[in-house]
Amino acid sequence: MKDEIVLNDWNPSEQTLRYWAYNEHVLLDGQEEDLVLHQEAYLPLLLEFADDPVCPKAHGILAALDYFLMYLVLRGADPHVETVKKAVVLAKHAKSSIVIEWRKRQERGLRHRLGGAPIDREQAMPAAHDLLIGSCRVATLAFVDDNPLTWEIELSVPPFSVHRQQRCHGASRRVDMSGKPQQTTASRKEISDPRRLIQRKCGDACAA
Repeated sequence: MKDEIVLNDWNPSEQTLRYWAYNEHVLLDGQEEDLVLHQEAYLPLLLEFADDPVCPKAHGILAALDYFLMYLVLRGADPHVETVKKAVVLAKHAKSSIVIEWRKRQERGLRHRLGGAPIDREQAMPAAHDLLIGSCRVATLAFVDDNPLTWEIELSVPPFSVHRQQRCHGASRRVDMSGKPQQTTASRKEISDPRRLIQRKCGDACAA
């Protein structure tokens, strides 16, 4: 197995991103790699990689973008939501099934934010899954306040990233760009979230 190469690059160029995307042993950052990708300017390039069936990091790229855009839908100001709309437009040209499904999930998130017709209890759980979990995280959703007029859904455990869990298991040997090897033993890294993020009321289809 190849040693992992940690670039420690928080402002990667197109050339660097291509090198990273097509080499599984290369990391942009040793701890918070996903955050490096959370920039609107990278959307066209990252969606291009994700749509390439030979890109080994396609699923991980979509997961990182899903997490980025999820919070823009949930908590972003209206100008931030334009970033989500841009991603949807870019993904309309995709041919791979994983990007097409990813785009549909972003579209559903935008519809949930805008509101519209009331949704019933049966529809609330899939909506909560789109808004709180998406494609990148694992958690349990449960109704915690349920009566004829209102219901509330919460994350019953702090969610963690599927792709980080897959990447971070056992011990691996890393080499940073200075050439200094370092032995690391990785463990699951949980992402903290507010436990209650969505409340649906009878006659109100918007997240609280």
